[in-house]
Amino acid sequence: MAVDTGFVVTSDKKISTQCDLVIYDTGVAPTLENAFRKRFYPVEVVCAVGEVKSVLDRRELRESLEKLVQVKKLKQSMQSPEFLRASRDKAPVFRPDDDELDQMMTFIVCERFDFPLEKLPAVLRGYSLGDGRTPALRHNFILSLEDGLLSYVQPKYDNILCQFPIRSTEVEDSETGDVIRIEGRKTKNRFIQCASSDEHLRIFVSMLHSALCKLSVFIPDMARYLSIEQDLVLHDFETQ
Repeated sequence: MAVDTGFVVTSDKKISTQCDLVIYDTGVAPTLENAFRKRFYPVEVVCAVGEVKSVLDRRELRESLEKLVQVKKLKQSMQSPEFLRASRDKAPVFRPDDDELDQMMTFIVCERFDFPLEKLPAVLRGYSLGDGRTPALRHNFILSLEDGLLSYVQPKYDNILCQFPIRSTEVEDSETGDVIRIEGRKTKNRFIQCASSDEHLRIFVSMLHSALCKLSVFIPDMARYLSIEQDLVLHDFETQ
């Protein structure tokens, strides 16, 4: 994997706004670059996108979160992509709304919050009124170097820390015990407040690395990315 800055692009020409950090798989597809040396990364190979800020007030934090929702939607919109790597043992099926490993991770890193920490839940409630209300589209981490780390916990598993806003859960038939479906269940927010140590930084790096090692990676159809429709002349004709 590598880290760079640039834009996330889909094969049907949807393009994100500029992303401060793009973490992508280098072994699958080349970087696309235009005449202005702007770099574009096929969404299939993008594992994570991050925003880097200095001091964030409530409005700026909400705007950054909403921007990341739109970037994450680009990956959710892929149609039956071909897997290069899937962490599940069973035959892989692309289910980003129910399987956290099929998602793109998103995060914010800032120096500090310019608001009291008790106002953070209100910010999260406000941004969840739009597309953020879909749990799978929500951020993975918010790291404030001076304040702490916002991540998630799994209530079902003794509140173990978790990197994802959902966790795939096998739903069993009450009579037979057979697994009848997989569904993504929402996790709970957990804020780890910074004390005198940098433990929240260690947790962030460790959890991000662990998740990146597990995420699914897909094979982009580079012919679709490189095609230039305006250069094609189409001729229709009938044969007898």
